[in-house]
Amino acid sequence: MPMVAKVVVNWSKNKRDKLPESLQYISVAKFDEDNESWNKEAWSVVLEFLESPCRQGNPSIGKAKFLAQDAPHERLISGKCFELYEGDCKVARIEIL
Repeated sequence: MPMVAKVVVNWSKNKRDKLPESLQYISVAKFDEDNESWNKEAWSVVLEFLESPCRQGNPSIGKAKFLAQDAPHERLISGKCFELYEGDCKVARIEIL
């Protein structure tokens, strides 16, 4: 069963002027334990919000889960952090509550 974790999303400077207006945001995640080829083997993470990041501002509160069922769900544990990327550009640092 996919794990869902409550998160704080700290948006990067280059994303702050264009925060998502929708209640869902999907991007690829980079965890600390990922190796140098993480971007070729990255897992997509779905962020879900009760109020859009555009309305919440920075930081934003939401929930995170992996898009794929066979993803490493054990990574979504309290106290861990990971980053979200759009291509080579880091757009957010996520803290799991």
